[in-house]
Amino acid sequence: MINEAKVNEICMRNNLTKLSISKYPTWVDKNRQEGMHLEAGKIESFWIKDGEKVYSEAPGLHIENIMKEIMKEDGNDEKNTETHDKKDEQTGTKAETKQPEKEDRAIALLPDILTPVLISKWETMRTVDRMLMFQKTPKDQIFERKAGKDENGKNVVVSYVKGNYMIKEANAAFLFDWRFIHQGLSISDVAVCVYGTLEANVDGKTMSRPAVGYEEINKKMTAQLAIKSATTDAIKKGLSLFGFNSDVYGGEV
Repeated sequence: MINEAKVNEICMRNNLTKLSISKYPTWVDKNRQEGMHLEAGKIESFWIKDGEKVYSEAPGLHIENIMKEIMKEDGNDEKNTETHDKKDEQTGTKAETKQPEKEDRAIALLPDILTPVLISKWETMRTVDRMLMFQKTPKDQIFERKAGKDENGKNVVVSYVKGNYMIKEANAAFLFDWRFIHQGLSISDVAVCVYGTLEANVDGKTMSRPAVGYEEINKKMTAQLAIKSATTDAIKKGLSLFGFNSDVYGGEV
């Protein structure tokens, strides 16, 4: 049986990213176009199209070479690798490719662009169900920054998700039917505070959350840039109160 730790080591060495919230151990390439997962000791490759995993096509050269490297280092032969042209030994017909459960799809595979095909699929879901897809955050979308010092003088580091990624999540969850209503702005010599309300259509009902953002002014951050950054921060705060990336903003990571 293939060892997950060894697979992870090889994948990391070949610039694949491990997804943190898939049902099975899963790795994808940097463009999130192709990947593989480990299930019951077997490696299976897939392509990512319109935010979903497609198992019916042969792997690309990069993924294929990684799979061969895994098999070589693990000391097993090709029988532990799921192939897409494999035939049933008794019937001689092509075996049906197993599809993962719906919960294993799309959650961490947010595409850069929402296509009409993907939107039409997500329209069949409840808004709440789409929102739930973004409670947990892929590890490659979690960043860290310094947030001052504690009472002992040690640096405090906090985790965060970039604003553009959270906005993409909101567009996917609400299918663009959401808005930030700016209600006020406070500027001092050292910081900018933006406050307003985040509204969204959730299954036919308009729901809102308070949204307050803050940004310091310094040599690198002019007042105009600080206003823009504080507005993004306010949107992120509002989305976090809707439950987006709750693992990060709830202190779980």
